[in-house]
Amino acid sequence: MMVRRRLLTALMAWPAMLLAHGDVAHQDATLDSARYEQRIGHRIPSGLVFADESGQPLPFESLIGGQPLVLVMSWFDCPNLCPMVLDGLARSAARVDFMPGRDYRVAAVSIAPDEGPAQARALRAGLGDGAGSWALLTGSSGPIDRLAEAVGFRYAYDAEADRYAHPAGLVVIAPDGRVSRYLFGLSPDPNDLERALIDASQGQLGSVVQQIVLRCFRYNAESGSYSLAIWSGLRIAAVLTLGLLAMLVWWLHRRAQRSVVHG
Repeated sequence: MMVRRRLLTALMAWPAMLLAHGDVAHQDATLDSARYEQRIGHRIPSGLVFADESGQPLPFESLIGGQPLVLVMSWFDCPNLCPMVLDGLARSAARVDFMPGRDYRVAAVSIAPDEGPAQARALRAGLGDGAGSWALLTGSSGPIDRLAEAVGFRYAYDAEADRYAHPAGLVVIAPDGRVSRYLFGLSPDPNDLERALIDASQGQLGSVVQQIVLRCFRYNAESGSYSLAIWSGLRIAAVLTLGLLAMLVWWLHRRAQRSVVHG
């Protein structure tokens, strides 16, 4: 009986911790603002100019037309989530029949206006050969905000932590410049990516899809650690676990009572 009680106490401890931590994260309005507003069919505005890795101006329109474009709004100095998204895209792209640079284009655009070609080159070095044809772009807040608004990419700068909060995913843009589809998460399924590229190349528009919004890691300067802002999902799991544990405790209690009666 004592072992059973200790086991139940240990099992009930971690959901309580998740709930407590989740309440803190939920109160952070900056993180809560990071999400996608899906804008299927919305056209990318003209006149957006960014800088490539050499510092030369590159009109965003030059990446659209003739081929689909996979767009990742990113933070190049992001300590964790952004590299995971870009690495996941590179791995998925290696498993589809289409070749980036030949059949479609990929562009990663920094959301931080203080980043420049140096950060783009550093990111290139970290991505490896799989991203050799990708366009890694930086720019001022004007074109960044206009592009983010066009694709419904909601992000926010946390001045206190000097970090960006943003969702994880990518946007597939059709050759005519319209938003065709969204793929969410850290690594798109290769079949979903291939299907999205085929539909975009044919000018077909997808539909709004359910999303699980992963938000960027937030750095805690005092503790020197990172915490994912996906605690809301963990809170739900914790509540469900507590419910199951309550049922288990009730069942064990009833079983113990019956044993005493029949004993």
